[in-house]
Amino acid sequence: MPGSTSVDADGKHPRPVRGPTTRPSATIAHGNSTAVTGSSLSLPCASTPRKARYPAALAKEGDRRRFLPDQLDGEFGVFSSPTTVASKHDDTTTAQAGILDPAPGSSRRRRAGWAWFAGGDGLVLATVPSEASFLGGLGMWVAGMAVVSGFGMTVAASQWWSTSIVNVLWVLPVWAVLYCLIERLVLKSFGTSKTWNLVIAIPRLALSLAIALVVGLPMAQVIYSGSINDELSRTTTARIHQATNEITQAYGAKIATAQKEIAAVQAKEANLQRQVTNSRFLADCEAGLESCSQTHKLGRGPYYKRDARRAAAAAAELKRARPQIAATIAADRRKIALWRSTEAAQITKRVAAIKADRDFLARQAALERVEKASPAVKKYVEFFLVFLIAIDLVALVLKLTHLLSTGGAYERSAAALRATDLVEVHRLEERATVLTRRITLEARAEEETDELRIRGEVSRERDAEARPSRPVVPSVEQA
Repeated sequence: MPGSTSVDADGKHPRPVRGPTTRPSATIAHGNSTAVTGSSLSLPCASTPRKARYPAALAKEGDRRRFLPDQLDGEFGVFSSPTTVASKHDDTTTAQAGILDPAPGSSRRRRAGWAWFAGGDGLVLATVPSEASFLGGLGMWVAGMAVVSGFGMTVAASQWWSTSIVNVLWVLPVWAVLYCLIERLVLKSFGTSKTWNLVIAIPRLALSLAIALVVGLPMAQVIYSGSINDELSRTTTARIHQATNEITQAYGAKIATAQKEIAAVQAKEANLQRQVTNSRFLADCEAGLESCSQTHKLGRGPYYKRDARRAAAAAAELKRARPQIAATIAADRRKIALWRSTEAAQITKRVAAIKADRDFLARQAALERVEKASPAVKKYVEFFLVFLIAIDLVALVLKLTHLLSTGGAYERSAAALRATDLVEVHRLEERATVLTRRITLEARAEEETDELRIRGEVSRERDAEARPSRPVVPSVEQA
């Protein structure tokens, strides 16, 4: 019998009998709700003696958490089973629905269409159909701006990489998709808080400024490409002249030094050659030409011998110096030839690099020089950047204006649906708490029951050992 106890042979130690127990049925009465009967739950030893703590704890816990979560229902109940909710949907009308019953048609999901690009969701739009037209129009604008921004980014990529637009057409669909995703996330993040909506608008404004700079400057270069090309031509010519002069001066100094060295050794060789020639002429005059003789005495006397020695010494020195002089001249001429070829190569390379320097930064520098020379160009470029920022923020401004003017029915509906989801989350949390508490109590009851059973068995064994044995009396028949 559930909840009964048994007594040992000695009648002193009651022992609980384990067996399935059934929770008594209970009724929840709240307003006009229907009575709900609890289900059976196996709880061992419901009538264990009072010294076992589980029955008292279970009794207290059972007063509050007697029913399974999926069995509690009612007009104001915490838990509702799917079957009960479905039956209410079928049996109630809009006029008779309770406050906790879902609105008619709220479970239907509507196709978002263009509203998806504006952060719209079909489930929320089904509850506020009046917002569908605005979000649809806003989504069409976002999609169009994605294509325009993708084209601008393609032009910017062609300017960055100095290539044709055809080679970077893949940028258009990639950036268009990214733009749509970014805009959808931003517009979907708006809620019912005005402060939070303004906070969301700040990073979007910064992003719009960055997009305007990234896209607007390259497009301004395309617009003023003629003026930029003229400025680059003038700048290129001046840079080529400057680079050529710098290279020529650097190598010209080296070549001049080598040429001076060649001239010095050649002058030394010519001086030695003149000494040889003059000394030989004077010696010949003393030997046989009275008209040029210094002593007017012909013959090979002391003056002849002196001049002959001078001529021989100069000739010997010239002979010794000629190889060194020839080597020095040859080395200097090779250096000069090498420097001149290097100079020409560097000039050619530098000129080619200057002519090829037409990348994004060079064109932007040329545009800045054009703006400095013509203030009207600078004003137009600034106006163009402001225009790009303004057209990129149209969706954000329209969204904020719609929220402030209409109160944001879509956002309020979305917040209500999120709150409903939180109710379901709370339901699951409470159910987990109930089940956890129940399992804990059952485990404690099992432990205490086992402890009582073991203690009862030990007590019986001790009583059997302490009881005196009776002598066996033979029966009459055996006698």
